[in-house]
Amino acid sequence: MNRTEYFLAIITFLLASVVYVIGDGNTPPIIVLPVLVLLYGTPVYLLIAIISDLSENSDQQ
Repeated sequence: MNRTEYFLAIITFLLASVVYVIGDGNTPPIIVLPVLVLLYGTPVYLLIAIISDLSENSDQQ
């Protein structure tokens, strides 16, 4: 995973958080559920990607 993919993941996270903040109590669940998956899944995905990148780099040295 290179820097561009990290950057795009951060943009995705920030856009999902904007949608979550703008949404109110009347927002349909079909919109809220994917946004929540992005909000909670993106940091987990980034953490796993960073750990796998670090482990691959340590194997090469």
